[in-house]
Amino acid sequence: MKDKVILLNKIDYLFEGYQLLQLLAANKIDEYDKFKQSILEKYGSDSEHTRATLDLVKKILERANEVFREEDVKLYFSEIENEIIPADLVMCWYAAIEKPQDVERTVADIRKEYEQISAAEYDMKFFKELEFDMDDTEFERVVGCEERGIIVEPSKRMRNIFSYIQKMDIKMDSKMRIQDIYLNRDAYVDPICELWEKACTLLREYEDEMQSLCDEWAEYWQRIVEDGRFLPMLGSIVEMDKDAIEKGVCILPTVVQCAGLMVYVYGKLIPMRRRMMTTCRMGVLLGEEFNWNSRMRDDEDRWEEMQPVFKALGDGSKADILMFVKDKPAYGSEIAKQFSLTTATVSHHMNKLVQLRIVQAEMRDGRVYYQAKKDTLREMFEQCKRIFE
Repeated sequence: MKDKVILLNKIDYLFEGYQLLQLLAANKIDEYDKFKQSILEKYGSDSEHTRATLDLVKKILERANEVFREEDVKLYFSEIENEIIPADLVMCWYAAIEKPQDVERTVADIRKEYEQISAAEYDMKFFKELEFDMDDTEFERVVGCEERGIIVEPSKRMRNIFSYIQKMDIKMDSKMRIQDIYLNRDAYVDPICELWEKACTLLREYEDEMQSLCDEWAEYWQRIVEDGRFLPMLGSIVEMDKDAIEKGVCILPTVVQCAGLMVYVYGKLIPMRRRMMTTCRMGVLLGEEFNWNSRMRDDEDRWEEMQPVFKALGDGSKADILMFVKDKPAYGSEIAKQFSLTTATVSHHMNKLVQLRIVQAEMRDGRVYYQAKKDTLREMFEQCKRIFE
C-alpha cells in the first residue's frame, strides 16, 4: 500500500487562499498570539522550524488584515450556523474536493467549472454541503441520483431542499440566509471569486518562505511514507476501511492551517460516484517535534486540554449521543432517528466530538460510523483524578 501513498510537496494556493479567508472571517488573527504561545510552551521554543512557521503565518494574517475589508470577508466566509459557510454553499468547495492533486488550477478554472455544472448536479452538491454524512435513501429522496435513474424534477428538488432547511436545528435567520444563497447563488460567485483570487495573490508574495517550510515538512514525512508507517499513523486518528483507501492517499502540506490535519475520503460525495484518492492535508508543523499524538507536559496543560471536552459534555445532546455510541457504532441517520434530530445537527455534534478525539469516525460501506473512544475517555478521567489528588 505504500506505493499508493503519494506525498505531493507543492503549495495548493486555491486551498490555502480559501483557508486564509475563513480564518480572517473567524477573527483568528486576534487569537493567534495565544495560539502561538501555547504551541511554543507545549512543544518547545528551541525549534527553528516551529518558530519560522508561526512567525510566517502571523505575518500573512497581519498582511491580509490590512488588505481585506472585514465586512466583505465575513459576508461570504464567516460561519452561518452549524459550521455552514456561504462560500461553501455557493462554490461547493470545488478546490478541496474535486481535484486535490491538480494544484496548478486557478480561481478562473474554478469559475469556469461552476458555470458548466448542471442544475441537478449543483443541487446534489448544495445538499451535501448542508449535510455531508447523508444516508443514500434520504439523499435520493430529496435530490435524486441520475446514475441510478432516480430523477427528481427541478421544482420538487427545490421544495425538498427548502423543506429540509426548515427542519434543521438552526435559527430562522440562518434558514432564510441559506435559502437566499440557494436562490441567488449566481450573485455570490463574482465577489467570492474576487476575494479568493486576491487571497491567492497575497499568498504568492510569500512563496519562497512557504515552500521552504513545506520542504522541511516533506523531508520528515517522506521517510514515514517510504517505510510504510504513514497509514497506520493516520489510522490512529481516522479509522478507514480498505475501500476508503482503494485508490490510495495523497498527502499535501498546508501552511495557513499550520497545525491542522484534514482528511477527505472521497467516493460518497455523490451516490455512485467514482471513488477517488483520499486526500490528507497536513499542517507543516506536524512532524518529529510536533504531531497529533504529542502528550501535554504538566497538570496545567492537561487540564487545559480537558476543558473543551467537559464543555462539550455539558451539552445534553452531545452527552446523550456519546452514551448511545458507547458500546456499538452508529451512523448519522441512526443517531438522528434515535434522538429526533436532523442529520445536519447530528453531523455538527459528531464533528465536534471527533475533533475532541473522544469519538472515532470510521468509513464503512460508504457510511461514516461513530463510536466512543472509551480508552481515551477513561485515560482523561484518570488524569483528572490525578490532578485533584
